Amino acid sequence: MYELDLNVYNIVIIASAYGAPYAHLQADQIMERYILPAIL
Repeated sequence: MYELDLNVYNIVIIASAYGAPYAHLQADQIMERYILPAIL
């Protein structure tokens, strides 16, 4: 039998850098520095 993991999170980051080339880098930094430590 297989187990189904229902602990899936969707996180939306809205920033003034939307559409800018550096937006993805900033989103990664926000996730690593603030959001992941807060929920783990």
